[in-house]
Amino acid sequence: MTLIQKHYYLSRLYGINSTTSKAKKKRIEEYIIRQLKSERRLYNNTKYEMNQLLQVKLIDFDDTDCGFGCSIHHISYCLSLATGSERILILEKDGDNWSYNATWRELFEPITNCSYEENVRPFLPLPYYTGPEQTNRIVFARRREEMFLILNKKELVHSPEVAPKEIENFLSKRHANPPIWFLGQLLKYIWRFNEETKKSVNQTFAQIPFECGIQ
Repeated sequence: MTLIQKHYYLSRLYGINSTTSKAKKKRIEEYIIRQLKSERRLYNNTKYEMNQLLQVKLIDFDDTDCGFGCSIHHISYCLSLATGSERILILEKDGDNWSYNATWRELFEPITNCSYEENVRPFLPLPYYTGPEQTNRIVFARRREEMFLILNKKELVHSPEVAPKEIENFLSKRHANPPIWFLGQLLKYIWRFNEETKKSVNQTFAQIPFECGIQ
């Protein structure tokens, strides 16, 4: 979707007066998810040789005393960098090297349908990511604190705590902190359960007697 198309789409959203603010918010949330899946043919594309990639290591406790929440923070940070620089985010070894008792793909939907073995491994070693102006087709994203030090204690302009300019004005009228809201949309995209996880979660929910209230 081009910027002009985005503008047209969002202008239509601005003009929806027959719906509640909650309904408008839901529309924007759905828009963000669709954008992450399809914008500029990034995340579901077969012509990977034409795209720029941002590879990230799925860090965990074995690496840096980093637990699950820390791992997700790192992935959301890198996804923000990827979307801001129009790159595809791809997990090292497709997330199969996680030290937990399940791989990423055994729990969640893939971040992208790019293959690490086919689209990244042949080009190792990779240069480090330094910013959106970088022309290397495949780069490796380091941890946020490492990037901060390397860039002389400056954050990248498209790091988290930002929101896309195309929807910033819309969000500022409906949310006290648009960057936090947008980060939430990135997390929703990252945390898409696969069918097996959905089934397991629904079975667990079915066993909880919600009708009894909280004691």
